[in-house]
Amino acid sequence: MTRALESTASFPDLLYYRARIREREGRVREALEDLEQALRDQPRTVEAHLLAAVCRRRLGDAHGAERALQAALALGWSSPDGLAPARAAQWGPSDWLRIAPVERAALPARPAAPRLGTGAVSAALEGMRRAAEAEPGFADRRFRLAVALLELGQAPAALRELDQALRLNPRYVEARLLAARARLECGEARRAVADLEEAVEQEPRFPDLRFWLGLARFRSGDFEGAAASLEAAVQLNREFGRAQRLLGLVYHALGRGEEALRALRRGMSRDRELTRATLGAAPLLAELAGCDAAEAELRRALALQPDYPDLHFALARMRAERGDLERARDGFRAALALKPDYDAAALALAKAELALGGARAAEAVLEPLARRKPQWADVHGLLGRARLLRGETAEAEAALRAAVLLNPSYAAARADLGWALLAQGRSDEADEQFAHALELDPLGALPRQQLEWRELIAAKGEGAA
Repeated sequence: MTRALESTASFPDLLYYRARIREREGRVREALEDLEQALRDQPRTVEAHLLAAVCRRRLGDAHGAERALQAALALGWSSPDGLAPARAAQWGPSDWLRIAPVERAALPARPAAPRLGTGAVSAALEGMRRAAEAEPGFADRRFRLAVALLELGQAPAALRELDQALRLNPRYVEARLLAARARLECGEARRAVADLEEAVEQEPRFPDLRFWLGLARFRSGDFEGAAASLEAAVQLNREFGRAQRLLGLVYHALGRGEEALRALRRGMSRDRELTRATLGAAPLLAELAGCDAAEAELRRALALQPDYPDLHFALARMRAERGDLERARDGFRAALALKPDYDAAALALAKAELALGGARAAEAVLEPLARRKPQWADVHGLLGRARLLRGETAEAEAALRAAVLLNPSYAAARADLGWALLAQGRSDEADEQFAHALELDPLGALPRQQLEWRELIAAKGEGAA
């Protein structure tokens, strides 16, 4: 990340996440320097002000920490500088709107195409509308349309669809939560509170509902109620970093300074947003500063949170792409040790084992994966390859036929099936599969395996003789 920032000095998001890493490592002054630079470039970043408050308090600057918290309140939840907490607790929505109309504006439209699939967004929306109109009594159609509308920043239109969905199914908790979020974007905090209170009655042990209820109560000026909701959220999920950080702001607004800083520190250290950010930033870092820089950041994130399987997987996949297969294999194994049902890691491990000549080890991974994921053509294809390398041609044939049945365009599996059939003396059938493979992938399907399979078939023939 440091190397990436040397070539992209004005990059507030990277600066903020480097500050998160440095604060955890105890390099507090360096973290604060990063935050100050990030805030110069992007002064309306609430999270950066919160982390600055933590850093300043750790450095003994109580007044600076107070200023940072006040800035976070003013930006994120519309509490102005100089407003006494006791007075703020009495305010209602009109007071908040009067002092901070900019913060109350609807959020800007967000890119929708990746969430709506390929093709024009307008066409996707029109298709959703037609589906909702075709089945007017189906609440889920309205909900899906509302999700798309909210992604486009069309909160009022999303609310209309959600209101209809809730009339059809008043116990549709997901729709009620989404409606509350849309109301918050429209500045309707009190109505959002009503939606969320009803949802919490239905699902009292859902931490996200408690968090959003806390946020809605905070935005409506009910700080005590917000604190109660957020305390319940973190009781249900101790690793809920966003809830911890918002609770810190609520405590600050209530004049409970020491508790505020403790909650903020828990929010900065207990959640997984830092590691998720590292995962998201790794491709960018690789592009800007090379794979060494990206790998270094992933290793550092792993040092901070070694029990996060996604980090092990991301680092292993990067190493596999660079040809460092033995260390990649170790990383995939580490991810699976932490999360035994991590199917993507199991598939990647099997590929690494095959590339390293471990056909038996690959088969041991792929057999249970094929039972869990019978619809994954790649799993059957690799299982067939592993069995073929071990000389189990009939068993290889069964797996490879399953692969091409699921994906008729799977050229590599058709080529492998040809070799399995040829090893059994069924040359006409083998030629048919080879022809299919060559048609699908004339450059890649056969040459990369030809010598390996010839040696296998020759060895098989010698054994039979």
